[in-house]
Amino acid sequence: MVDRPITFSLCHPTLRLPDDWRKACQAWFDLADDPDSCEYILCTEEPVAIDPSTVPWRNFRQVSNEGRKTAASAWNTAGFAATGQFLITVADDFFPCPHWDSEIRKLVPDMQKACVLGPRMSSEDGFLYFSLLTRAAYERYGGWFFYPEYWGMYADNDFTAWARSQDIVIDTALEFRHLHPTLSTAGWDETYLWQQDPAAYERGKKIFEWRVANNFAVRTEEAARCLEDPGRVKYAETAPPHKTAIAICLPGESFSSAWVSNWTNLFVSLLIGGYDPAPLFGYASSPFVARSLLLQEVLTAPMFLDYLLWIDDDNIVLPADLARLLQDFQEHPEADMIAGWCWVEPSRGEKAITTSCGRLNPGYAVEPFPVAEIREAAKRGELMPAGYTGFPVVLMRYSLLAKIGQHPFTPFIAPEMRWGMTGEDVAFCARVTEAGGKLYVDPRVKVAHLKVREIPDPLEPMPLMPVPETPVLERIRQVFKPGHRANSEKKGVHV
Repeated sequence: MVDRPITFSLCHPTLRLPDDWRKACQAWFDLADDPDSCEYILCTEEPVAIDPSTVPWRNFRQVSNEGRKTAASAWNTAGFAATGQFLITVADDFFPCPHWDSEIRKLVPDMQKACVLGPRMSSEDGFLYFSLLTRAAYERYGGWFFYPEYWGMYADNDFTAWARSQDIVIDTALEFRHLHPTLSTAGWDETYLWQQDPAAYERGKKIFEWRVANNFAVRTEEAARCLEDPGRVKYAETAPPHKTAIAICLPGESFSSAWVSNWTNLFVSLLIGGYDPAPLFGYASSPFVARSLLLQEVLTAPMFLDYLLWIDDDNIVLPADLARLLQDFQEHPEADMIAGWCWVEPSRGEKAITTSCGRLNPGYAVEPFPVAEIREAAKRGELMPAGYTGFPVVLMRYSLLAKIGQHPFTPFIAPEMRWGMTGEDVAFCARVTEAGGKLYVDPRVKVAHLKVREIPDPLEPMPLMPVPETPVLERIRQVFKPGHRANSEKKGVHV
């Protein structure tokens, strides 16, 4: 595969390690129409090893600002490593609008010209809180984001005054979010407070006044040597391999012994397979509320997630089912959401049971896939594009959540449906489709639905991948065998 040229360089210094930078990083890639044309350069204060594969995009690099302890120098270090035509300073609290890369291309069709963008922020005072500029403007300013003498305070004043004096700023209506305490309801943490040092403020003010009075000249030899330092960019060492992280969302409260037994096998198989599973349980008076509460837990989880796995409390999912869905995502990178299927109870006006997935017609009218159609697709080993699916077992990319907006499980009004509205699962799928997401059903992943388990499986048996016999699995069996609990409590045995 031929590497594509980089158009956008996203330069992000952070002090909030290990993970607070990830939300901004994920948002910039997820909200881009062409993420492969972007590179993300994370600059840390020390050469802390952060595994590049924990960010699921090709063009991620890490540099360190070792020995240079200021915000301005950290952004400059990231900028020195940039290779794109359009450079953007990013922070832990700075988030783009949807389709930001396409919008910038429209505003700046000629990336060879010197140009600075001024997106709308919480204030409309014309201040450039962040640098969004072409490489030509970057080089004209001095080959840095911020004049190197600044520690932080007044560095953005300097850039704003210079850019306005050059008459190269395009003020736009793009809505970027800067969640700084002075501009939003965000709280003050120690990083924000450290940046408000009064000494840095007075020092920055003096430098700024001199720079404006002298037409933004380079004031000291130290600043001039910044561009001549061949060792100014230090790349971090390679970190250990990444484990794929899966949040397992389990709505419900009535878990049968058959369900618990299968769930235990499924969870252990993920551990054995080298995955990083995070189970989340949730219960409420309605499926809509239960799923929404679980989704809120996912969005605030203190870890970077690759996938969400949804399993209802009355469906039996085997390790082989999940292995097939994970393999599907490897074979179909365009997919956002892939589900298995099961039998479900009759819908309004129907006498027979139906399948849990199918097409979604106007008015949110569901049209379940006929069993014969599922059988034929299973024999061919092909995924089925779907308009909706229930949630007997659903695997989705975490990045899908950025596309579908807030409260994706909220039902739509649909008079033809049983309760006069869609189910929360149908509403979620409709939002995925409306956002351009790709939803598939794997007809080979047939799970047992305990409510209708007397219905025979219409498909020929599929070969299943057994859970391998390992010391870990044997240990689990020992811990859970009858009578062991009392002994384990006395002897301090832990799983």
